[in-house]
Amino acid sequence: MRTIAAFSPRILIDLSSWYSRMNHDFIELTGKTLLDVVNEGEIDLRHLHESGVTGDSILRINRHGEIELRQKSAWVLVGGLIGNFEERLMNLTGLDWAK
Repeated sequence: MRTIAAFSPRILIDLSSWYSRMNHDFIELTGKTLLDVVNEGEIDLRHLHESGVTGDSILRINRHGEIELRQKSAWVLVGGLIGNFEERLMNLTGLDWAK
């Protein structure tokens, strides 16, 4: 027997709107710039390389520090930043959060 959770459409819309606001502010940068943003030991650079990140890669980072790599038709999560990365990110890129 399958149990199906029922949610009102209003709740789904509210959650969708919240998720959209929380996760869709990004700063884009290249792989080369990412190396300047990262503090030593903050992320595994070998893992980034194995995930396909190069100096010319197009990446984006959201407010939670999640790093996504632009592939041909999608964005792929490849890692994350910790600590006070927002100020470092904005200073090095000269960019602010964008939708």
